Amino acid sequence: MGHFLDRLRRRTARHSPINVHDDTPPQQKAAATHHGAPAGTEQTHPGEQHVVPRHEPPSGNLVVLGHVRRPQSQELTVSGQAPQIEDPSVQAGAPRKTQIGELVGQQAASATVEQHGANGKAHDSVPSDLWSAAYKEAVGQVDQEIGTLVRSGRNLEELFQNLNEANELQKDESILRRGMERIKKPMEYLQMILNVTSPAAGMNPASSVAFGVVQSVATLAIGVCGVEERLNQQITRMLEHIDIIDGCDALAQRLDAGMSIHMALVVVYKDLLLFYHAVLQVLTKKSVALAMMSEQLNERVPPVVEDFLHHSDQLRQHISNATSEVVKNIEKYFIDAMIQTHLGSQKITQRDTFHLELTRKTAPGACQWLIEEPTFRAWYNNTITKPLVIYGDMGCGKTVSMSFLIEHVQQLIESQIPHPMICYHYCRDDETGNDLYIFSSLLQQLMHQQPRLKVQFFRWLDNHPKSRPSPTQDPELLTKFFFDSAKDLGRPLYIVIDGLDECENAARNRLIASLKDHSAANPKIRVCLSSRYRKEIQDLLVGSSEIRIRADSSRDSTIVSHLVKKQLSFEEDETRDIVISRLSELAKGSAIWIQMAVDLLQSYPTDAPGDFEVYLRDDLPKSELSDLYAKLFSQVTQNLQPNKKTLTDALEILAVAERPLSITELGWAVAQRGSGAKATTVQSLKKFVSTKKFLGFISPFISNIDFEAKDKYQIRLAHQSIRQMILQTSPMQWAQLRDSDIAPDEVIFQRRSELHGMLVRACVRYCLMTDLEDKELFTEEQDQAQTFDDMPGMDVFDDEEEDKAGDAPCEDHVSLHKTEEQTFDPSDRGFGGFFTYASCYWLHHLRRAKEKHGLALSDILALTTAGTRKSQNWWDQYYRPDCTLKPDESQSRPGSLETLSIVFVFGSETLALELLGMLVQQSDAESVLEQKKNAADDLIRLGELHRLPLLISYSPDEDLKSCMDLFGKVMRYWAQAHQEMTKESEKRFEAIFNHMAGAFRIMVQQEWGNHMLCLAASYGCIPMLRRLFTAAALDPELKAEILRSPHRDEGRSKTAVYHQSVGDAAWNGHGDTVAFLLEQDGIDAHLHYVDIVGNNVFHKATRYGDVEMFRLLVSRFPEGVNHRNNDGDTPLQMLVFQQNNHEVVKFLLEVAHADVRCGFTDKSSDWHEPLRMATRYGDLAMCQTLVEIGGADPMSVFEQCGETLKFKDPLDREEMAGKLQEYLLCAK
Repeated sequence: MGHFLDRLRRRTARHSPINVHDDTPPQQKAAATHHGAPAGTEQTHPGEQHVVPRHEPPSGNLVVLGHVRRPQSQELTVSGQAPQIEDPSVQAGAPRKTQIGELVGQQAASATVEQHGANGKAHDSVPSDLWSAAYKEAVGQVDQEIGTLVRSGRNLEELFQNLNEANELQKDESILRRGMERIKKPMEYLQMILNVTSPAAGMNPASSVAFGVVQSVATLAIGVCGVEERLNQQITRMLEHIDIIDGCDALAQRLDAGMSIHMALVVVYKDLLLFYHAVLQVLTKKSVALAMMSEQLNERVPPVVEDFLHHSDQLRQHISNATSEVVKNIEKYFIDAMIQTHLGSQKITQRDTFHLELTRKTAPGACQWLIEEPTFRAWYNNTITKPLVIYGDMGCGKTVSMSFLIEHVQQLIESQIPHPMICYHYCRDDETGNDLYIFSSLLQQLMHQQPRLKVQFFRWLDNHPKSRPSPTQDPELLTKFFFDSAKDLGRPLYIVIDGLDECENAARNRLIASLKDHSAANPKIRVCLSSRYRKEIQDLLVGSSEIRIRADSSRDSTIVSHLVKKQLSFEEDETRDIVISRLSELAKGSAIWIQMAVDLLQSYPTDAPGDFEVYLRDDLPKSELSDLYAKLFSQVTQNLQPNKKTLTDALEILAVAERPLSITELGWAVAQRGSGAKATTVQSLKKFVSTKKFLGFISPFISNIDFEAKDKYQIRLAHQSIRQMILQTSPMQWAQLRDSDIAPDEVIFQRRSELHGMLVRACVRYCLMTDLEDKELFTEEQDQAQTFDDMPGMDVFDDEEEDKAGDAPCEDHVSLHKTEEQTFDPSDRGFGGFFTYASCYWLHHLRRAKEKHGLALSDILALTTAGTRKSQNWWDQYYRPDCTLKPDESQSRPGSLETLSIVFVFGSETLALELLGMLVQQSDAESVLEQKKNAADDLIRLGELHRLPLLISYSPDEDLKSCMDLFGKVMRYWAQAHQEMTKESEKRFEAIFNHMAGAFRIMVQQEWGNHMLCLAASYGCIPMLRRLFTAAALDPELKAEILRSPHRDEGRSKTAVYHQSVGDAAWNGHGDTVAFLLEQDGIDAHLHYVDIVGNNVFHKATRYGDVEMFRLLVSRFPEGVNHRNNDGDTPLQMLVFQQNNHEVVKFLLEVAHADVRCGFTDKSSDWHEPLRMATRYGDLAMCQTLVEIGGADPMSVFEQCGETLKFKDPLDREEMAGKLQEYLLCAK
């Protein structure tokens, strides 16, 4: 985040330093000043100076309050003049020149005529900046005498000139000049003062009054130093502290919610006014003897300066606190934005919306029994540590009961210390039932309750290898981080998950396994689940505590009474009583039946009690839910065919939608299936979109929605039972369906596949609309939007006009916490209302549609042609499901827009084989292999390993070369991930390893077995090594093939050659693999192998310098320690060359008895001997090891030069020469 903070500092330094080094001669300035001036107008500039004769030219640059000049003549320039401001008394166009004394005096008076009355009190006018407001308040708070002095004004330049002339001793040197010379760093302080005053005063005339006092005080302070040398140190500190006033800029004003900066600045200004008053009182007395002035100044000034220093430190602290708050906000929003990117931005909002809807319809009295159950109390009180499972039939009110349970637990834990946490989730038959989605939601809730986990999450992401996909896309890694975080917190955690039966089987199995394992390992984790009763779910949760929701007439009556009073409040009491009595009799434990019955009665055309009674007795269906839905369907559509078709289309779309739809999205989707079915452009389809029509029909079948929020993802079916009805048959056939007519699973599966097929075809047809082919999804500005200034919260630093005083100044600070990540709207770019859903979810529907209901390959090819605008548009949208400019990384997605990857991940097996056949016929082998590699990457990364055998198929008639590349990719991924793998992941890899083992016989025939062994060894893939040697024990031909030891260079450069299995494992630092290989019969040929450049296994092992690795190799091959490669290097020389391998070198010398001279026998040492190498490198520790352990001659690195010794070789680190020489000479 360094560059963020740098940008913050640049933004808070709002005024650029003024160049005070001005070498322009006064004559040129005067010419420039008068050039072009209107006739009769006196042209002046803020920097114009007054000249005082001097008798001695200064040396170097002359530092004055206005400029730093190189002297041009025998005269001293004394400025202090502030930027000119227009005097209201002067005619327009004729601004008057103002002296420094006038800024505090006459100008202050004229500028404050409108602000102050005779007594100095402020009127109601509000200054336009923080400085002026504070200065005005300070003037109003000082004594009347000081206020009078300030308003009377005094020309300080004239004052000091008079003092100089009145004191004979000062004629050769002015008081100001002497004061500046006594201050050790005048240029630094005075340039700072100029930077403080000039820009702000130039921006705003009113602020020049506030800054004028700063200039005046600075001038007086320098003068004080010229009079009284004992005050130099205090004055210097005072001038150092004045710059804090500059920190009270618009940023500070914007963040000063508590007015602490303003109040501190008022006190600082009061101190400056007191200083001004105290000094002028001394300097303006009739007696001008400097000695007397000196004593008086030394008496009056120190207390005022000390107060100023104390109060300016307080002001600095307030500004620092405000700035720290900004930095914290930047860090917070940086991390929050990163969390949303990796975990999704809508999960918590959607959960909260759904939970709130449930609480609104809850009848508390109907749920009270649940929390009074002894089993629940035992679970909550941690008497039992097993998960609690609540079972109930469909429609019995499980979800509402769970929402009540959640609310109850939240109330119970509010006052507990340590404060327990609760995370909850509602699963539905869409993406919310995916375990990755579930734990993403739970983790966000956990971090919201314990914000410090956000930093831990950030570090977890940052430490993850960048070469691998984000861990937030792996449900196993994300689950592990969630439970590790919960364990680290060390406080109770309640996890409540509703609707296990809504999850897909694989996701449900993983979810239950992880919840059971971690709750058993951590007694502080308490899990509560709900589900329809299913034997397979109960088997997975065996041993858990159970509560069954059974039919109860009193509970039915409570629910009926609650809903009738809420939804039929317009009816007479008598009518409501009749309804409550009758529905309570008919409900038989079905809460959803009660809800639907009340909805039906709410739309009944008459409110006469007699009619209601007849209807309830004769016409209202009894307890069969299917009859009730059929009746609702018939009533709202009025049995008109067009209405029935529209409602059927809407219900079938919602039944398989991957997320809640917006009103707009559903309107476009219904139009495309209805009267707009033949539309080929977005514009032509738009003519058929009408949301009002279908909303009137569908309202009884969906959850409550906000009709004004047309683009909010909110439309979902009111209950799972409605989805089950739709999956059994078309709503048009509901009248013929009975509850007893339960469709077999195969029928439901086919129907689900059919509906997904219809929706995927609709999505693809929409994305292929002809008028979308040339449209750009993003504007040019949006394409460049991922910059620092677009991060949440950065608008607080924009250099825009600040809010006026009095306009609720604290709201800007609050707005920091309301900034949203930038978004885009495809409909604004002409993409219509269904493009977002169609782009983001057509692949999900393709995966769920069976082969006969899915897409033709031609449709997929048309939408996945890389390089076309229409393909790139939907791909860009696919990565932004929430229409945020920053791509969403919370879900796993294919890494590239390639047809093969997309088909293998989402398509049917038939489509995959058809595409592979087409590619083999139409593309070259290298192109096909590259696409296969990319597809394999996506399949492994997305956990679709079951598709790999289809992609990596082999036969005796085909060359295994391409398969070997893919086998290597699988093993490399296993090597990267195996340490964090769960048992389920290991099983999936076991399956693909078994598939790879099926090619062993072909490897023998085509001589790929040795290559396979070396690949597995280089990746440390022991599972594959075990398979190879197990099979080889039964197959002599395979054993002979894998244990061959050919050179495998294949034309590669000499710096990147292959080795054999032991050497490859050693090169990659896999000690456990080396140990495994050394246990295998017949491995000696690989252990003793020397590659084409002469390296043996010890040379290869030097890469990692692992002592244990060398210990293994030496135990089996000690004679290889001193082997030289083609360059003449031994392993010892290579270790010395790499440096920092002292322990390994010590082992080789002490245990393996390596030759410390590496075979050199000449009396004179060789350049390549280890000791001379270590000496050249300045490696003292290595020299000590070689001499003390290996017995190397310490004098071999020296040569005689006259009467002195010197090193034979130049040293890379000359600073080590002394230490090396001292040690080696002592060691001899």
